[in-house]
Amino acid sequence: MANSVNGYVTIQVGVANGQRRLPPSGTLSETERNRQAKRLRKEGYSYRRIAAALGMSYAAVCHLLDGEEGRAPVTPLSYRPPSPPPSPPVPAGIAVAPPPDSLPTGTARLEEMAAEIHQLRQRLDLVLAQNEGQRQGLARLERTLVATVQSENRALGERITGSVRSLLERLMPAALRARAAAGEGCGDEPG
Repeated sequence: MANSVNGYVTIQVGVANGQRRLPPSGTLSETERNRQAKRLRKEGYSYRRIAAALGMSYAAVCHLLDGEEGRAPVTPLSYRPPSPPPSPPVPAGIAVAPPPDSLPTGTARLEEMAAEIHQLRQRLDLVLAQNEGQRQGLARLERTLVATVQSENRALGERITGSVRSLLERLMPAALRARAAAGEGCGDEPG
């Protein structure tokens, strides 16, 4: 539907008032329901809205409108074990033991894993200690920064107060200063 008002074209999409009277889904034949679903989709209905209007499941609407081409074949992922990391370069003059012909088995492999775990724990302890040192350093820096800001704030307040006093002293006549110093109000002068 399109309306033309003052040279502007307004296009209305969908159904007027958002309601469409459809016969109950039990009275529609399967071919009529499929035809209705396709027509509603062309009118801009979403799959969920079509499913609700026709009393179908969302999956049935997807299957009907997308067909077999809409489905991607599901293929399981195959597992490939990771390749071993490249061996680090060996400096000249250092003898390297030849690689073993077979992988260590049983107890030997467990001992190797225990040694690796021990090394990893040591490295983790070192990282945690460094992290704690950095945390303490940041805490000290934060305390210093807060103290500096507070002292600068006090000094600035004192300087502003002194500037305002000196400005008032210059602007006030001597008689008013004497009365203000004596404790009398400056706004209580008899007229």
